[in-house]
Order: sequence, then C-alpha cells, then structure tokens
Amino acid sequence: MPDRPSIILATSNGTGMGHLARQLAVGMAGAAEAQITLFSFSMALPVVTTETITGEYCPGPDRGWIPAHSWDRYVADRLAALAREVGADVIAFDGVAPYRGVTLAKRQVPDAAFVWLRRGLWREGVNRSQLWKSSLFDLIIEPGDLASSGDRGPTADRDDAVRVPPIGLLEVVERLPREQAAEALGLDPHRPILLLTLGSGRIGEVAEPGAVVIEETLRKPRWQVCVVTSAIARLQIPADAADRVRPVSGVFPLVRYLDAFDAAVSAAGYNAVHELIPAGIPTLFLPNTMTRTDDQEARARVVAERGIAIAAGDKGLGLREGVARLLQEDTLSELRHQIARLERSEMTGGARAAFDRLSQLAAEYTPAPPTWPERVAGWRDDAKQRLKELIGVEGTNLVRKVLGRPPIADAGRLEVVLDSEKPPPGTRRLWLTSEIDVSRLSGDDPVEQLLPGSSASYQTTRRLIIDRYYEVVSPR
Repeated sequence: MPDRPSIILATSNGTGMGHLARQLAVGMAGAAEAQITLFSFSMALPVVTTETITGEYCPGPDRGWIPAHSWDRYVADRLAALAREVGADVIAFDGVAPYRGVTLAKRQVPDAAFVWLRRGLWREGVNRSQLWKSSLFDLIIEPGDLASSGDRGPTADRDDAVRVPPIGLLEVVERLPREQAAEALGLDPHRPILLLTLGSGRIGEVAEPGAVVIEETLRKPRWQVCVVTSAIARLQIPADAADRVRPVSGVFPLVRYLDAFDAAVSAAGYNAVHELIPAGIPTLFLPNTMTRTDDQEARARVVAERGIAIAAGDKGLGLREGVARLLQEDTLSELRHQIARLERSEMTGGARAAFDRLSQLAAEYTPAPPTWPERVAGWRDDAKQRLKELIGVEGTNLVRKVLGRPPIADAGRLEVVLDSEKPPPGTRRLWLTSEIDVSRLSGDDPVEQLLPGSSASYQTTRRLIIDRYYEVVSPR
C-alpha cells in the first residue's frame, strides 16, 4: 500500500444530509493524509464535494432507471469499478441497512477492506434483520451518541463495533465569528437569534410546528428567527414581522454559522444534536416521529434528562410551552452552564478517530478467504438472483405478495440515447458526465456520473456497465 491510502466513503440515500455529513466529516478529518472519494445514493452529493474530496452519484432503486431485479448487481459493478479506479484500500459504508450491492462488491474487490459505520440508537425491534450483515464487514465503527444511555435498540448490547466519540462537521469546519455569521445570513448580530431547523423527515408536518415556533418567538420583541426548512413556503409569516424572520436555503454546512444563534428549535436527529449541543446552543428538540430506524424520541428525552437541552413531549411539555420556556433567560443560562460541564471528548472527536481506524485498517489489512457467513451469503444471493431471473417480475411479485412485501415495478431496461438532446419518442437522454448539480440529478433523465479526472480505461468500463443495465439505442 502507498503512504497515502485510498478510502471510499459510501452513504445510503436517507431522508436528509445526515449520512453524507458524517462521511464528509470523516473525509475532511483525513483529507490531508489520504485520497478520499465519496460514493453516494443521495442527490445531495454535489453539495458536499470539494476540490479535495470528489465523489460519484449512484442512482438508488427509487429512481427507476435500473431494472429492480438487477439493481444490486449494478451497484456492485459501479462500486467495484470505482474501487479499482482509485485503488481503494478501504470502502466504508454509512447507513443502517447496507445494500446487498455493497456486500456483493466485496466479492469483486477482495483486496479492499469493507467497513460499516453503524450508528446506534435504533428503535426497539426495528431493522434487526440487517444485523446479520455485520459478519460480512471487516470492521464496524459506531459513532458515539450523547443519548447512548437511552439506547434500547437491537445494536445496544452488541460487542462487535469499535466505538468512537460522536462524529460531526463541527469537529472539522471552522465557525465564523458571530457578527460575520449573522450578517451573512441577513440577520442583525446585535439582537438575539433563534435557529429553527426541523429537518427534511417530518413530511407534511413541518409547517404547523414551525408556525408555532415562529409565533411564540415573535412574542419576544427583540428576537429574530432564522428558518432552515424545505417547507418554508407553507409557513405563514406575519407581514409585520417579516423583517424578524429570515428563511435560508442552500446553506451548507450550517455549522459554519452556528455562532450566530442564541437558541435553537430542532429535530432530534443525530447530526443536529451533535452539532447544536457541542456548539453550546441552548436547544429545544422536537423529535421526528416518522423516522423508521432512528429513535429521536429517546435521543431528545435523554439529553433533556441530562439537563443539556429541553425536549417537546418530555414530561408532557408542549411545543408552545417549550419555546416559551427555552427563551427565558434563566433557562438559556442554565443550559449553557450544563453544556459547558461536558467533557469535549463526549461531544466530538469521532471524525478523526474514525479516520484513524480506517487508515490503520488500510495499512494492516490482509485479504483472507471468505468466511462461512460470507460464503453462505454469497450462495444465497446467487440463488435468489437466479430464481428472480427464472420466474421473472410476475413470479417475483407473487412470491413477495405471499411474504407480505410490496411488489416491485420493473418494466425492464430503460431505453436511452447517449449525447442526444432530442431522443426519439419513448426513449430518454442519458447524461454521461463528470459535472453534475442537484438540479440535474433531480431531473427525470438518467445520469451516469463519472469521477472527475477519471482514466480512459475507467470510462470504457463505465460504458460497458451502461450497456449492461440500459437499453442504449441509436439516435434516429
């Protein structure tokens, strides 16, 4: 292995920026010492790539661009091809459910070590079936959590993970001074500011709680509100208070501006808790109850019990009452005091610790024959794939119906045309490009992104993958 290891940081799609932000933090912690490449199913990938940390987008199954029955093999081919291109020593996946395509890729690139960054605090009884995949990874890293004492989920009692301090961008991103940060957001630094960020997961529920928070905050004549939410258009902001409410979008990373805020109302996701509390911001957490795996209620309850935040719903505390309590001077002072008593290592430091473990693994890893769990998983995957191909989509859906699972929509390979702005009727343009943005990825046309500066041989390999999973037709 060269002195500078090559590490691929892969992320699942998720509902927000959490997985990407954690992997970016790990990458930034070690960017000066390793070649870092992101590989993500999230359309937000262009937001986090930098000059030193590049990456590739891979379409998830929900995009419908790749036949459902072959999507996992497509992922394996994409990830293995990228690993060979960058000479990956380590491939680390952040997500609560490692895709079968990720574990399939391990069979194609046996010289690379595979790591699962497995966040804890899962809901009780949820996602337990994913844990058998633990044996398929060479290392499992669990980021620390300020609410770990309240973990009752399926990972809580496992001893198969290396635990590191909490991972967050606060560790690696320099914060702007208050005055500069506030002015950059269009706010008055000489008046108190509340940050309102309810995340992207409270689908259909952001506007109502947001309106309550704004209304209650505006009862304090000097307070301003900075709103970060995709649902800002549905919030009813009083016309006479428009100068005190500032909606912001496209601000990443938000941690750069945290010194502008005197208080916050936030969802209780992992990243929010481990950015706001270490930044010393008194916060009211409103748990997102719609997350499938992340136990935000437990996280909010525990940090409230520890006295380092307050939580809506804790001991019957309502949202309106919670905001009013948060903005009291004695509450703000007490929360700041309790946060200041925490050890720094309890709040942050995991990005560097995780990178060090990945770097160490890159230096020490020696490929070994597949373990019995890996062999069994491989045989099972191959058998399932052959069965799907044998019985087709209709047969597969019949089996899924018997098992109580939703059907897959699979219309076969998508007909596409390369490099044609006017594809024939019934076909779609396929963008094969190294330059992407969020608007391009969120469009209907399929995108196959090439790693910027990739080699000619890699471009050839990627074209072969396209031919394998799309129906490429010639422009008429």
